[in-house]
Amino acid sequence: MIGMVLLLLTLGALIVTRRPRWQWAMGAALGLALWLLAGFLGVTSGWGWEGILNAAAVGAVVGTAFAFARIHKPEPTLSFEATHRHDNIAVDSAGRVWVRDMNGEEVILARSDVQQWTHRYIANGKFRARNKIEVRTNSVDRPMVTALFDRHPDTLWGAPHNAREAEEWHARLSALLR
Repeated sequence: MIGMVLLLLTLGALIVTRRPRWQWAMGAALGLALWLLAGFLGVTSGWGWEGILNAAAVGAVVGTAFAFARIHKPEPTLSFEATHRHDNIAVDSAGRVWVRDMNGEEVILARSDVQQWTHRYIANGKFRARNKIEVRTNSVDRPMVTALFDRHPDTLWGAPHNAREAEEWHARLSALLR
């Protein structure tokens, strides 16, 4: 029984984490491999069904946790002193805007380089999902950079927090740059 509880907790943690799909696949593959190994050991050792399920669930939990621990990347640091910052956007006292684009590239924009900013989202029932701020620039190389607001999961409980943070940053950019 304890193994099934651990397995359900791990599945809940997988849903809550915001990881790319390839990381989910890697964690699931390693978890499945350890699940099969633990189940095989339980069958060959003569454990009962509950013992086999517990061993398999513990194997899946350990495999998934190990895979996620191995693929964790440290958060990059900002390249300037920010007075206000979020995960993918920051501003400093000189009016410069730092944006980590959706592809992971960092861009520092002077106040004069910013043309327009727009809060984009996808309406999903009662909440706004996939919140982002698109910043249009004067640069020919990077005419637009997009800061994602995905600190919280895009669910009924997390998406309103992302939308509120994106609205706050939209207002902050309006106050700073106009």
